[in-house]
Amino acid sequence: VTSNMGIRIQKGSVEQLVEAIRNMKNKEAHLDEMGKVGREFVIKNFSLDLVANFFTEIIERNIK
Repeated sequence: VTSNMGIRIQKGSVEQLVEAIRNMKNKEAHLDEMGKVGREFVIKNFSLDLVANFFTEIIERNIK
């Protein structure tokens, strides 16, 4: 586990994926925390309002 929000493995590394799954197998509380932190990150950085405002600004800048 590289952060409290997820895991990082090398692209294409089946061995790293298997190891990560085995390491988390009995860490239900940690998985719950990772889920909560990940959800908060997505809400903070990718909410519908934020994305809509981002695209609105791009459109308005390019229409004028």
